[in-house]
Amino acid sequence: MRDELAHGKTYKHPSVHEPFQRLQQITIAELLEGKRPRLPLTDTETHIQAEAIKTPNQDQEMLF
Repeated sequence: MRDELAHGKTYKHPSVHEPFQRLQQITIAELLEGKRPRLPLTDTETHIQAEAIKTPNQDQEMLF
């Protein structure tokens, strides 16, 4: 595994243009200490908000 880590390739994110290791080794102890893998920042807003319905349909009966 160490050989794969030492000779692993990098990934270059198209929007960040910074290389990131494809393989990263993190132990359980390091995770518990708060260490995280180096990942490219991505856009978290991946959806479009739908327009809210302004008025209820007058033809539909109330359910309750």
